[in-house]
Amino acid sequence: MSEKMHEYVVEQSVYGTVSEYVRSLIRKDQQERADDAARPVVLPSRANRAMANAEALDHLEKLRAILER
Repeated sequence: MSEKMHEYVVEQSVYGTVSEYVRSLIRKDQQERADDAARPVVLPSRANRAMANAEALDHLEKLRAILER
């Protein structure tokens, strides 16, 4: 760790040591990853899929028209 970073942690943090600060960052990251993994996967609804499919077909039709010119 650079001296500037070390000074920042010592001066700005409520942690006693740089190691305590780093451990807290690691714990926070671990918790965020666990929260992300526990979050249910939300699949698009049928309406959203239908809209996306319609948009894709519209784009394909426009491309086909361009290529046929």
